Amino acid sequence: MSRFVWGEVTGRQWAVLAGATFGYGFYYVCRLSLAVVKAPLVSTGVLTEAQVGIAGSALFFTYAAGKFANGVLADRLNLRLLLALGLVGSALVNLALGCTGGWLIFAGFATFGG
Repeated sequence: MSRFVWGEVTGRQWAVLAGATFGYGFYYVCRLSLAVVKAPLVSTGVLTEAQVGIAGSALFFTYAAGKFANGVLADRLNLRLLLALGLVGSALVNLALGCTGGWLIFAGFATFGG
């Protein structure tokens, strides 16, 4: 078995590590945005606590299902394409969440955000 040597890590390997780390981090920033805006949504009367809870539950249930489905897809598709589409999709869903008027539409977009 060969030993790992820091000096032998190439620039491309560092770029791949940085891209994967930041990509994964941005996914979670997009997914956890509901936790950040929960209190202001309730305190300003935009949504009730029950409505925010339903939207949050929908997000995390679809997140759990998506972990399984995306794992299967990642085995069969191009990972770069899957990561890029997922990041763009998460960003678009978060933009749509900010533009919704009704709580059912909000819950629907939160479901797609999962």
